[in-house]
Amino acid sequence: MATLMMSGVPIGGSIAAITDIWVVPAFGWEAMFLLALVAMVGLVPMGFRYLPETLSFKHRSGPGARCGSGFGDLLRAPYAGASVLFALASLAILFAWYGLGTWLPSLMEQAGYELGSALTFALALNLGAVAGSVITAWAGDRFGAAPTAAVAALVAGIGLAVIMTMPQVGVVYAMLILAGVGIHGTAALLIAAVANHYPERLRSTALGWALGMGRIGAVGAPQVGGLLLAAGLGVNSNFLVFALGAGLAAILFAVITFRVKPVADPALAN
Repeated sequence: MATLMMSGVPIGGSIAAITDIWVVPAFGWEAMFLLALVAMVGLVPMGFRYLPETLSFKHRSGPGARCGSGFGDLLRAPYAGASVLFALASLAILFAWYGLGTWLPSLMEQAGYELGSALTFALALNLGAVAGSVITAWAGDRFGAAPTAAVAALVAGIGLAVIMTMPQVGVVYAMLILAGVGIHGTAALLIAAVANHYPERLRSTALGWALGMGRIGAVGAPQVGGLLLAAGLGVNSNFLVFALGAGLAAILFAVITFRVKPVADPALAN
């Protein structure tokens, strides 16, 4: 469910990419911010109205109920190791996703493609991410969230590495679809992996920690991409660092798979 829910991100990205193709040449990039504002203003009130609270949280009460949790619990035994690994994995994969999503049209334009064609590469990335949400949701249920995330991130890294060889345009599209499948699939599976590892009382705090640390990568990636281009290191420098981000996420999820196991909640033993 977490992975399918996250498919909304690339679906929105696909809609934005299609809209870009028509709106930006005619009205400029500023018009896209106005369209984003319309979507936000319309959807936020709907969220307050229709999104339900988790029933188990809503109905817990009484002095014995453990509705909250201390943030410090995440960084103490037996959760400290997993918390650090999940945070680093989130940072690495969101670095790859937001860096690629931010710079891809510009990178492809600098590689010699027209703006319209460059924007279709962003569409391919997001369509791959939509497909990846379904594929990784099935695989995560069958093989486990963390091992599936490790494989998905590795596939994404390989796809971005292939693009660095400047293959034919059809191969570029295929590799971007694979990158979308792998990077976004990994980011979505992170949510499931964290939720499966921690007890209920720590689950929301652990998700906030992992995704919050991941935003460091999301904020830093566009800056790194811009600095590499400004330094004259070329298009491939961006693909290289984003491929390394995906590769690092693959390694971290492999470590989580083989070295980190869910543990019983010590608080319930007292």
